[in-house]
Amino acid sequence: GAWHSKIEDASKYIFRSKPGNFSQFDYTKDYLVLPSRPTALASYNGKIYAFDRGNIYRVNPEQMIIEDTFEGIGCLSQDSFVVTDYGMCFADINNIYIHDGARPIPIGDNILSVSTYEGWDVGWKNAVKKSEETYRYSPFVFFDGDSNSFVCFIIGSCEQQCNPKVTRVWAYSITRNRWD
Repeated sequence: GAWHSKIEDASKYIFRSKPGNFSQFDYTKDYLVLPSRPTALASYNGKIYAFDRGNIYRVNPEQMIIEDTFEGIGCLSQDSFVVTDYGMCFADINNIYIHDGARPIPIGDNILSVSTYEGWDVGWKNAVKKSEETYRYSPFVFFDGDSNSFVCFIIGSCEQQCNPKVTRVWAYSITRNRWD
């Protein structure tokens, strides 16, 4: 969501501030134009990760160049990622991932499509789709240090005769390597 009065559309820009002066920018030199408008930006392992809904761009912040692009994997919003010592966890509509510094690793396969005994599909994909389309909420991802887990909240994931704003929570235990 960058903006500058002398740039017609700066929504795809990343501007770098001057060293030690975080409120000073030279918009004519210290910038990078991304291929698409980012949904989230994260700093991890000395790099900047710019996400859109279907791509990840790893940016070198010193040279302001895109070092690598991961296609087909994205992040839904600025609330859909968290950076920890265990890695960067983020979510898109297709899966949940942990980036280990080299590549994104899908960890959500076991919860993508979960059918209950009533026959309802309450898995990740359907819950995210309903939450975004019906209530305009993207998943919220955070780290819970007490349980050593990445936690993903989704609003509006109810498929039965219940409150439509019911919230579903999935927690990925790092030590147990499983979803609860």
